[in-house]
Amino acid sequence: MIVAYVHLAYTMWLLWNKPFENRGKNTIEMFNESLALYLLYFLRMLCDRAASEATRNAVSYAMVGLAMVILVVNMVVITQGLVKEMLLRAKRKQRVKVLQKKIEIRQIAKAQQEKGKLEGSELPAKLVKIKCLTPRRINSA
Repeated sequence: MIVAYVHLAYTMWLLWNKPFENRGKNTIEMFNESLALYLLYFLRMLCDRAASEATRNAVSYAMVGLAMVILVVNMVVITQGLVKEMLLRAKRKQRVKVLQKKIEIRQIAKAQQEKGKLEGSELPAKLVKIKCLTPRRINSA
């Protein structure tokens, strides 16, 4: 019983202090701790003097189901974070490639301009078609 009170005090501390900077991490931590508290309450019902055999069987199935809910929710949250990170990396790679291509074309245009092949403001058609991405916009994504 003391363990349940200590756990309840820890859960209340989590509610008030919010130890993580990320709101999602605070939410999932609170979810995990509250369901673990329910598991502790169910655990008390499994003792021999508390209830009949049928009640203990029902409580044990409920505990297993609750543990599975905790596992599934945590796996979904972790997978969602990994997928978002992978998509962000792919976008950054693509933007870096576009920026490198743009730099390459500008260097070619500058070299041609120095050789006298281009007039002052004339640029190759490829340079005009490429979307302008500055390093600041790449880092902010």
